[in-house]
Amino acid sequence: VGKPETWEQTLSLARKGGTILLFGGCPSGTKVSFDTFTIHYRELTIRGSQHYTPQDTIRAFRMILSKKLSLRKLITGTAKLEELELVFERIRIGKELKVAFKF
Repeated sequence: VGKPETWEQTLSLARKGGTILLFGGCPSGTKVSFDTFTIHYRELTIRGSQHYTPQDTIRAFRMILSKKLSLRKLITGTAKLEELELVFERIRIGKELKVAFKF
């Protein structure tokens, strides 16, 4: 989530040697503060990730509708929301890649 408070909170949520992926950009010029001691001694890695533009999303949606892009290769399973914990475990152990939830 693109809020400084959320980004700053990530250090306490990562395990030792973990990687923190910052996604959901903050507005330009936003400053965050991290405890360098925690980063160093818990051996944390911080990475950024850029999302797609609205034009990219529209293009992908059109490719899906025209069947030029098959979601069957990306979505490895479906589940009910009540099965969320099981889904995360299956992703963790490599049994699933992406799961579509039925509502």
